Amino acid sequence: MRPHRRPRPCCRPSKVDSLIRRHLVLSRELNLSQETAEAFFQNIKDKVMSECPRDELLAQGELMSSFLLSQYLELNLKSAVQLIDARVFLKTDSCFGEAKPNENLIGERCQELLKKETLMVTQGFIGSTIDGKTTVLGREGSDYSATLFARALKASEVHIWTDVSGIYSCDPRLVKDAFPFKKLSYSQASMLAENGAKVLFSKTLSPLMKDKIPLWVKSSYSPDEEGTLINSDESSEVGCTLQGDTIAIVGPHEFQENCKVIKQERDLTIFKSDNPRKDIVLIHDQYVLKRS
Repeated sequence: MRPHRRPRPCCRPSKVDSLIRRHLVLSRELNLSQETAEAFFQNIKDKVMSECPRDELLAQGELMSSFLLSQYLELNLKSAVQLIDARVFLKTDSCFGEAKPNENLIGERCQELLKKETLMVTQGFIGSTIDGKTTVLGREGSDYSATLFARALKASEVHIWTDVSGIYSCDPRLVKDAFPFKKLSYSQASMLAENGAKVLFSKTLSPLMKDKIPLWVKSSYSPDEEGTLINSDESSEVGCTLQGDTIAIVGPHEFQENCKVIKQERDLTIFKSDNPRKDIVLIHDQYVLKRS
C-alpha cells in the first residue's frame, strides 16, 4: 500500500490563473453559461490553491473537461445531461498514484446509475477510497475507467477514441506501410499491449474479458473509418509488435513455430512463415506486417 502523499500547494497562483483563464475562454467559445462556468472554476481554484494531496490535484483536469463537455452537450442536445462524479462509483484501494479498482464494489455502486434515463457524462482516470479520498488509476487510467464502468453497467460494447484508426501493425506515424487490424481477440490484443503497442494497455481489457464485452478502437479524427474490433473470437488476424529487439507474434501456435529468419541486416530483419499469406518485416526498429 502506498502512503497518502503529504498535502501541499499545487503550484504558483499565476499558473493556476492562466489555466482557469484558458478554460473560461473555451467556455465562452462554446457559448456556455459564464456564470455557471466561473462558479465552477473558482471552486477548482480554491481547492488546488489550498493544501491538497497529489491525487486530488491530478483529478482536477478530468473534472474540468467533463464539466465543459456536459455543459456543451446539454446546450446543443436541448435535453438534460447529468454530470456524474466518478469518485462516487469507482471505488479503489488506497494505493495512491496507481490505485487498484474494487470491481465488486464498483458493480454495487453502479446499480444506481442503471435507474437513470438521462444522458450521463463522467470522468476517467479518477476514483476514491472507501472513506472518500481521491485516487488515480495510473497510466492509461481513463480507458481503464471506461471498461470498468462498462462491465458494471453491463454495456453491450465499448468505444475508445484515439488519434489513430484502430490498432496498427506498427506506428502509422512512423511507418508508411502500417495497416490497421480489422479484428483482434482479447488475448492477441493483450499480447500486443504487453509487448509495446501504445494504443492500448492490457489492464484496459481485463474487465471486458470477464463478460465478453466487445471493444472498438477508433479515431476521433476519422470517425467514419472502421477501426479495430476486439472480442473473444480467437480466429482474428495475426499481429506483431516490439519490445526491445524481440518480435512478439500473436496468432495460432503453429504460425509461431513455423516462423523463421530468412534475411537479416543491420536495420532490416525479415521473418517468413510457412503460411503463405503473410510476411513480417522489421524496418528501422518498427514492425510492419505485410500482406503477400
